[in-house]
Amino acid sequence: MDDIPSHDIGDLVDQLKNAEKYLKKPEKAEEEFNLDPEELEKFILNNAGKLVKKSIDMVDEVKQYVETAPESRDVSSLSELINASSSAIETLSKILVQNKRDKTQKEVKQMDIDGKKQLMQGEFNAKLMLSRDDVMNELFNKVKNDDDVIQNQHQESE
Repeated sequence: MDDIPSHDIGDLVDQLKNAEKYLKKPEKAEEEFNLDPEELEKFILNNAGKLVKKSIDMVDEVKQYVETAPESRDVSSLSELINASSSAIETLSKILVQNKRDKTQKEVKQMDIDGKKQLMQGEFNAKLMLSRDDVMNELFNKVKNDDDVIQNQHQESE
């Protein structure tokens, strides 16, 4: 026991007693969490992206650990971590595909509406032109009929 200096032990005991000062305490989570529906998509995408990034980094770290000292439970943990990461990436991919599908559907619908507008405008113009032609033909026919009536009256009076 004489080999161990007593002041070193005292220093260690003091450090252990004062460890609370040096230990990083976890921050308390906010008790209330509010999320507006308008911000929900942004929140989900940002946090899902962070989660995927962290899980991929963790896969790399666990992979290095497993490569140096492989044990069955570590390999199993790596497998589960890879599975969770790929599942999260697949979910984000589905969101991306759905967003693109929605955008494409809106564009197709707008093209359909524009096409119908052009078709209706063309029909309206055709009816308008037809109406003009009909009006002109009616006028000419009326003038011709009036001329015929006048000529008939003129011939009867002679």
